[in-house]
Amino acid sequence: MPYSRNIRRSITGIALAVTLMAVAIPAVHAQQQTIEVTAEVDKNELAVGEDLTLRVRIDGSLNPQQPAIPEFDGLRPMGPPSIQRQTWIRGGTSGYTFSYLYQFVATKVGTVTIDPISVTISGQTYRTEPIKVEVFQGLGVSTPVPGQGQASSQGPPSAEGSMFVTAEVDDETPYLGQQITYTFKFYRRSALFPSFGRYGQPRLSEPGFSGFWKIQEPDQDEYTETIGSNRYQVVKLTTVLFPTVVGTLVIEPTGLTVPIDFFEAPNYLEAEPIVVEVLPLPPGAPAGFTGAVGKFNVSADVDDTDGKVNEPVQLAVRVVGEGNIDSLPDPAWPDFDDWRVFESPSDTSSRLIDGRFVGTRTYNSVLVPQKAGLLTVPEIGYTYYDPSIDEYVEAASQPIVMSIAEGDGMSPLPPLPGDGTAVERAGSDVRHIKPVPSSLHESGSGLTGSAVYWAVWGVPLLAIAGAVAWRRRQSASRSGIAAARKRNALPAARSALAVAGESGADPRVAVADILLEYLAARLDVSVTGLTHEALDKWLQSLGVPLDLAVQVEGVLGAAEMAKYAPEIGDSLAATEHFERTAKLLSDLDEAIDA
Repeated sequence: MPYSRNIRRSITGIALAVTLMAVAIPAVHAQQQTIEVTAEVDKNELAVGEDLTLRVRIDGSLNPQQPAIPEFDGLRPMGPPSIQRQTWIRGGTSGYTFSYLYQFVATKVGTVTIDPISVTISGQTYRTEPIKVEVFQGLGVSTPVPGQGQASSQGPPSAEGSMFVTAEVDDETPYLGQQITYTFKFYRRSALFPSFGRYGQPRLSEPGFSGFWKIQEPDQDEYTETIGSNRYQVVKLTTVLFPTVVGTLVIEPTGLTVPIDFFEAPNYLEAEPIVVEVLPLPPGAPAGFTGAVGKFNVSADVDDTDGKVNEPVQLAVRVVGEGNIDSLPDPAWPDFDDWRVFESPSDTSSRLIDGRFVGTRTYNSVLVPQKAGLLTVPEIGYTYYDPSIDEYVEAASQPIVMSIAEGDGMSPLPPLPGDGTAVERAGSDVRHIKPVPSSLHESGSGLTGSAVYWAVWGVPLLAIAGAVAWRRRQSASRSGIAAARKRNALPAARSALAVAGESGADPRVAVADILLEYLAARLDVSVTGLTHEALDKWLQSLGVPLDLAVQVEGVLGAAEMAKYAPEIGDSLAATEHFERTAKLLSDLDEAIDA
């Protein structure tokens, strides 16, 4: 029958197709098992400070291990690799390609050899061919690697990566009391961090500057700087230091904590410590030297050059210049013959101008002339050491000649207080003495002998005792409520996360509100109204690790972004917000209990 013949032809066709597939699949599988590992770079010549991309390509393996990258002398890695995966089908065959992209920065001149890179797949080791790269000196770029913390005038530092810090002083061998400037710089490549600052601002950990008088520059400088072929955003902080002791001083490292993402650990960057050798002031100081170091002028003036005996005159002595104005020693005061001197506290006005600390110290005094005639206010000397010329300098004000006339006589004594009326005499002799009674007796039991008196005194005591008992009961009640809130803080937060996940509200705002509610319940305080920085410091004071405090700040910062800058958008899915917040809550609970 035709129908039976069609069935037989169909069965035969199916069997043939299955046979062909059985033959083809092993062939494709065999082709997929061909594994090849290669390495290449994006350039073979580059300048110090430029970036180099190394690509390790693995063909034919579905799940290879990450390549083992050796250290290369002259190339510094900029972080973990980025991974690319590609599935391809060509000519009836399919395969996989994995690419590992490594970023390096060149740090010194010379030939750099990228040794063979090993990859182990299914127990077999594959190796790439070596690659040679020539590194030459770039224009205006110094060879030493930045972050060494040493003063240098050789130009900008070599790039250490996409983000790094440096520290330096302008003089490593200052004299005692001489100003030096400590400069800390934070470099970051803006192209690699377009959302920088969205997850919290970097936190600076300054050293103690032991052995120095410190004056912090109130403002920071921000500018761009090109190092090699890379463009960096730079933030510069300046601190003026005055050494207060002689000898070797170490400025401890300055650290910077940089949040990158909500829940990932922040980057911590640290400059190298700096050693400063403080020299004693050279010998040969004049007799009037009191320890001032810098450059100063001294002047004096009075409010009036004409006066009278015993009438006060205002004298102002001003020391103006560059140095540690806030802690300047007093001038060597001369003898003021023919004057009585009454000193007042000094006034100081200081500021930073172009990195130099300048200002004025004013000494105000009252002079009272003791005789008439031409009297002279003597010159006021001020001796200081000037490091710029390596000499002691003696400055002095001009003497002031004053014309003093005879006074109007002694000033009358101030009148005694009162209304000036005469005192009326009450009697002309001693008052009469009462006669002695014939017998002595008690006039009564007195107030203290009454039971009512002592009962009245007992009422306040009973009231105080009752108040204390009531307050203890209230405190115990509040303690019980607080303890219950603490126990239920984490379960309540988890339940709130589950409800918020189904509400459709903005996840950034929702998780921030839940986090604040958890902190208020867990720590029994109100965190509403606290700034992020204050909350961060408060959490760390309770022993919460820095990375968790940074995550808390990141969650709150993201909520503010959602409220006030919604156009920026959100890079995370809603479920990821809730999952990460749940983990953060668990970690916080463990840290607070620890």
